[in-house]
Amino acid sequence: MAKTVAGKVLQAILSVFKENWLSFITKLWKKVPEELKEKLIDIVEIIERVKTYVDSPVLDLITAAVPGQADDEAVRWLRAILRTVTTELNLLDKPTSEYSATDLQSLATRLTQEVTGLPFGQSAITIENAYANYKK
Repeated sequence: MAKTVAGKVLQAILSVFKENWLSFITKLWKKVPEELKEKLIDIVEIIERVKTYVDSPVLDLITAAVPGQADDEAVRWLRAILRTVTTELNLLDKPTSEYSATDLQSLATRLTQEVTGLPFGQSAITIENAYANYKK
């Protein structure tokens, strides 16, 4: 099938965007306030711990997932939010070993929503930004 001119233009634009994604995300990360970066990094660490945690009740998951250096108030808040979000996403009864990449991205995005107050789409981009810059 021959591509239309509009299709070729769109493909070229998307190709340039894809090639420059890492540069864009790095520049964007530099503009994130430091206090928000810390919270986003906590979320990245939580998701990384969830990815490695295997088949346990959610309260044990929460205990294992919350970063050890977080203060008591942050731990209480994160435990409450993590339980709410895992319930909302229907992950509560699913073993963590069965969480898909989509489950983990949704979990990270919802936690970011709670921290930032941003809409879902912006939260998804924000946490992807944090992940790309923190785990590189």
